[in-house]
Parts: sequence; structure tokens; C-alpha cells
Amino acid sequence: MEDNDIVDLYLRRDEAAIRYTAEKFGVRLRALAHSIVGDRQTAEECENDTYWEAWRAIPPHEPRQYLFAFLARITRH
Repeated sequence: MEDNDIVDLYLRRDEAAIRYTAEKFGVRLRALAHSIVGDRQTAEECENDTYWEAWRAIPPHEPRQYLFAFLARITRH
């Protein structure tokens, strides 16, 4: 699924947005989190927290052209 379509799901408050986000970016987000925290279980929690924060942040943000960067920033913080 394209990033634009995933953002549309978030904007419609469709929970499938989280599933598609995880399918497309989950491995990369988890790897990013693991490189920061150094623990697999904590990295998985960070990944899940990223989905929750994305749900809360979209809208008002509409990161259509930079969805992974948007998610990675959430993960890093």
C-alpha cells in the first residue's frame, strides 16, 4: 500500500492504518528502536508506541510525502 493511502486511512480513523503501517515499516522501525535501546523487547514496545503516537498525530499532520521519516522521528523520541 502506498504511503498516501495509509495516511488517508489515518485521516478516516480506520484502524487498518496501523496494520498497513506495521506491514510496511515495522521491521525498519523496530530496527531503529533496537539501535537506540539495545533490547529487543523494549524496541518492540517503542514500535508499538510509535503506532499509537502516529494515530494521535494524524490528523492534524498529513505526512503524505514523508511517512517513514515522520514515524522514525516519533520512534527516536
